Amino acid sequence: MSDFDKSHRYYWFAFAAYFPTGIISALSIYYMKWATDVLLIAPIAIAAILTIGTIWDGITDPVIAAYTDRRRTASGRRKPILRTGLILFSVMAFVIWLPPTSLSGTALFVWLLVGFLVYRLGATLVNVPLKALGLEVFQNANKRMWAIIAQALPILLSSLIAILGLGFILANDSPRETLLWVLIGPSVIAFAAAIWGMGWLTEPSSEHRPRETSVWRMISDVLGNRYHRSILLVQSLQVLAFVSLTFNTPYMVDVILGDDAYFPLVLGTFYVGLALGMPALSLLNARIGMVAVWKTGIWFWVAAFALACTLPFLPTSVAFVLFFVIASVGGLAEASGLVIYPIMGDLVDYDADRSGHRREGLYVTVFELVGKVAAAIVGMLLGIALQTSGYNPDADMQSTQVVYALTFSGAFIPMLLSFFALWWLGRWNFYKEERDYDQFRSDPTETGTQQQETG
Repeated sequence: MSDFDKSHRYYWFAFAAYFPTGIISALSIYYMKWATDVLLIAPIAIAAILTIGTIWDGITDPVIAAYTDRRRTASGRRKPILRTGLILFSVMAFVIWLPPTSLSGTALFVWLLVGFLVYRLGATLVNVPLKALGLEVFQNANKRMWAIIAQALPILLSSLIAILGLGFILANDSPRETLLWVLIGPSVIAFAAAIWGMGWLTEPSSEHRPRETSVWRMISDVLGNRYHRSILLVQSLQVLAFVSLTFNTPYMVDVILGDDAYFPLVLGTFYVGLALGMPALSLLNARIGMVAVWKTGIWFWVAAFALACTLPFLPTSVAFVLFFVIASVGGLAEASGLVIYPIMGDLVDYDADRSGHRREGLYVTVFELVGKVAAAIVGMLLGIALQTSGYNPDADMQSTQVVYALTFSGAFIPMLLSFFALWWLGRWNFYKEERDYDQFRSDPTETGTQQQETG
């Protein structure tokens, strides 16, 4: 089968897998508020579930990734694991969103905790194999950029659908029953992709690759890559900042505008900004380089966080407009962050050239784990902030302490983290020191100079 056929089969399957799971994942932005306001679980309790889930990910994710990298079977390295993940993820979504109404207190906590752990395991079994496969199928930065766009487009489309579903849920007097119907559609599609769509997906041959025997050696080597460690710090800071804003936004919309029904509109504006930003990525990468694009995106985040800091001090009508401005700027910032995927591909190639082993799964897992750790940290801090500031889900108006706590944790702290990320990214010199891997030159003048030297 030609590389063209393999790549296009990947595009189609990525759509089939990420479209249904993207709907469920997009709804998860609202999950913490759903848990506190609908399931009536204490903020500190749901924050604890998020934290325990991250500890669980820290144990299971590297093992799963190493297993997929080392796996040698006739059915493929990634496909059987991906099939299991699609089924687990879609089933467990019902468990964590719609627990039995008879449960409360400790019983509800245990139900959500166990369900959340299995749900996170399913998410790992989908994301790690599919993203690792993209790094295998596509062998240069430009094609990998299109691979991540192929992953992002169905997620974008599914997120817009999830926003419509969330709007129905918030407007309905029976949110649990409405959510049930919203979850059924994507779950059926995920099952279809797992059962019938897997035959369409083609994995590159791995027979020529030496098999590694030590999982811990693999993990040690991946974390031992000094360029990888540095970029992980930048990624950690950026994800911490992004997740802080996304977790806080449902509460901030409700508290400042007085109605959380506006949240789907704000979220939709974010995804419109993301959609507008993605087509320009390849052009910008070729003109200024991936690192410069990433820096530009972080500056957009700084602008969004700075604007968010002003929300409590503005009239409601002005704050209403500003929420949509912040969302659109954030969408553009998030689009630029997609360059992390081809950058990671270059780091995988760099590692493979020196070790003789392909470790796409582990590299993807480490990046995924960064996001999960960030979400857990932010969830715990937000839970503490809501609990200590006196947040009351039944109150018509929250106290000033709640407003300031949300603004401080969801805007001011993320802005400081973004400044530090910019400073650290400026110190990252992978493409300057390892020029053979720089397919999108950071400095066009360097490209010209190198071409002259080659000629």
